[in-house]
Formats: sequence, C-alpha cells, structure tokens
Amino acid sequence: MSEEILKALTQLFAIITKQDGGVTENERQFVINFFQQELDQDTVKEYVTLYDDFSGWGKADEEKNKLEDKLEEQARDHSVRLPLGSGWTPPRPSHGPHERNSIPEHSGCE
Repeated sequence: MSEEILKALTQLFAIITKQDGGVTENERQFVINFFQQELDQDTVKEYVTLYDDFSGWGKADEEKNKLEDKLEEQARDHSVRLPLGSGWTPPRPSHGPHERNSIPEHSGCE
C-alpha cells in the first residue's frame, strides 16, 4: 500500500472516530489492529503516532489537566488566609422574625 493511501486512510480513520465526542479506546485499538495486519512493526508505530496526532488522542486529558492546574492556581491566588488565633468565626445563620423566640406561648388552658 502506498504511503499516500496510508496517510489518507489514517486521516479518514481519525475523522470518523472523532465524530461522537472523541476517540474511544476500542476505536483506537481497531485502527492499530488494521495497521498491524498491513504494516511492519516500525511502520505501525509511525502511523499510530500520525493517527493520534490527527485524532487528538490524549490531548483532551492534557487540556483537562492544564485547566485544572489553572483553576487551582486561581483559587490559591484569590483565597483568604487568616492567621491562627485571629479570633475570626464564621457568621451564624440569621433567623426570621418568627423564629427568634423558640419558647411556645402559653395558651392559658391547664
């Protein structure tokens, strides 16, 4: 099989497998199995790498990790640090006017 056809197939595999929200492990394994049937081991590695680049395999995890790192950094930058023993306590929940007196009123009937 010519190199041009292999590259075109690799791109086609990537386009098809990306359709439903990203490449699954099973889809990637199908592509690897196809290459293993058609190519020698060194060439398989080359075309799997090309497929991974075209399909974005592993990029979602990298982007997710970058986003999580950025959010953690922003949280650290905007957090408030209080020294120990500062005497600060969180505010108590406020009660409505009817909840202030928890003692029931006496009805006068005994």
